[in-house]
Amino acid sequence: MHSDNSMQMTAIDTTDGRRLRSERTREAIIASCTRLITDNGQPNANQIAAAALVGKRTVFQHFSSLDELFHACGYERVTEFRLLAASAA
Repeated sequence: MHSDNSMQMTAIDTTDGRRLRSERTREAIIASCTRLITDNGQPNANQIAAAALVGKRTVFQHFSSLDELFHACGYERVTEFRLLAASAA
């Protein structure tokens, strides 16, 4: 027999797993988009989805527009540069 506490932990674990998977997918989309921008200029949604190994719909589940995604790519790059500069200091 399951206690209420064990049922609650299972629900939390499932939610955390989904959140983690969602964060990984978002990171993969940003990384793929950044790589495509660096290599080829401004990519379209189909190219980004293919590079991230997700569907085009998934890209737009994480970002409301390509502009929002391109902004996230820029933000991620600035954050990386700041971390590199801080570690070099």
